[in-house]
Parts: sequence; structure tokens; C-alpha cells
Amino acid sequence: MQLTPAHMNSRLVILGPPNANLPGHFKNVVSDPRRHQELIDGVQRLRGNIYVADGAVKPHELSSGGRHVEPADPLAWHIIGIAPDGTPHSCLRHRPQENSARFQDLAVSKSAIANSPEWGAKTKAAVEDDLELARALGVPYLEVGGWAIAPDLRHTSEVLRLTLATYAVWRLMGGALGIGTVTLRHKSASIATRLGGSPLSFNGECLPQYEDPQYGCAMRLLRFSSEEMCPQFVSSVAEMEASLQQTPIILPAPSGAFSARDHKTRANQHTAVS
Repeated sequence: MQLTPAHMNSRLVILGPPNANLPGHFKNVVSDPRRHQELIDGVQRLRGNIYVADGAVKPHELSSGGRHVEPADPLAWHIIGIAPDGTPHSCLRHRPQENSARFQDLAVSKSAIANSPEWGAKTKAAVEDDLELARALGVPYLEVGGWAIAPDLRHTSEVLRLTLATYAVWRLMGGALGIGTVTLRHKSASIATRLGGSPLSFNGECLPQYEDPQYGCAMRLLRFSSEEMCPQFVSSVAEMEASLQQTPIILPAPSGAFSARDHKTRANQHTAVS
């Protein structure tokens, strides 16, 4: 499935975290704490509605206004599809971690499989291998999560658009490696795998799916790389990169310095080691 130009130009918004470092080729960056918080609230309400309907959380577990609040939200990048009424109807989050982070610093270390007697040590070793690779590449290590899409959009190209936009952001930022716990509900893990995610493995052995007691569903740990995606979508990601340079990026505070030279250096490091 390819994206049409009309769809690629439909409304996406990107939220950045505090102290975000942005390369100069992003042309539509604004600092707007009020709008940033409004959209964070909207994303949390979207997740709350969907996760309760799925049985992943109970209504009493939501915060005020039916929001599904997670500690990573204010510290993460959010790729958001905006409905005609201005509210989020799709979202995907990634939180950059310093590649000097340790396994125990990551949210994945709290997952059921990471604390499994059979698979815990292998999960830790697999993630530590990727952290070492991120250090060698000079790119951040990301934790991906918070994926939610309005029910009427689940079988449309919005799923594809949101995912490819995320890959495009990573590439525009100079590359990234990451990990995500992805539900098997609504074929989410299957879709993410077809688009370039891969099951986490150690010494050639893929870690299995597992039951997550917090959300009451089967999960998989998937590995993501900005340089590893389905070949079918490489040209669409390149087009998305061009489009995203004009996409609104809303920050809760002024961005930090990130020169074009910094971006070029990181991109070249990533290409050379890949």
C-alpha cells in the first residue's frame, strides 16, 4: 500500500520533549506550552478510550478526563494524526534514551518477559547488545510505545502513514535504534513487523511472545532501526522526510541547538557503521 500525495499532506503534528535538539531542516518549529499540553491531554484521552474498550485498562485506572497517563509522555516525541475537529485520532510515541543508559534504566526492564526466569537473562543480554550498537553508531536508543489509532482508521492507510512518519523522523534526526513492547491486539505486532520491526533475539534465538499481566494481552518485544524497514516503503519514507520538514513541531519550551553539521556527522556515522 503506497501513500497518495493527498494523504501525505493531510494533517500530522509532532510534539517534542523539553530541551529537544532539532536539526535546521525542520522549518515549522514553535514553542507553545499550552498547545503542547492540550495535545498531550488529547493523546492521553484517545489512548484511554481505546485501551478501556480493548480491556487493557479499567476505567478507574484512568486519570481525570479519562486520560491514560504514562510517565514517559512529557519526555517523549509524539507523532500525532489530527482529526478535522483538531483532536488526535492516531498517535505513536518514542522516548529517546541516552545510549549510555543501562538496561535497568529502561522501561522494558520492568516487562514480564524481562523478569521471566526462562527469558529474563536473554532479554537483558539482547537489549544490552543493542545499546552497545547504538553507542557504536552514535545514535540514541528509543523506547517506542503509546500506539493508538481510532477504531474507524484501523484498516486504513493511517496505520501506515503514522508508522512511516515515525521512521522518517528518526532518519531526519540522524538515525536511531529502539525497542517497543507491541500488543498482538488488532494485529499491531504483525503490522509493525511487516513495516520493518523485528522480534528481539539473542544469539540467533528469537524471544517469544508473552502474556502481559498489566494490560491483559499477548505482547512481543520488537526491535526497530531507522535503517531497517520493508524495502517496499523506502521511497514512501523518503517522500515523508521531505513532507515532514514543513510539518508543525510543537515544543513545550524553546529547542536546544542542533546544527546541520551535527546532523550530518551523526548521519554519516550511522551510514558508515551500518
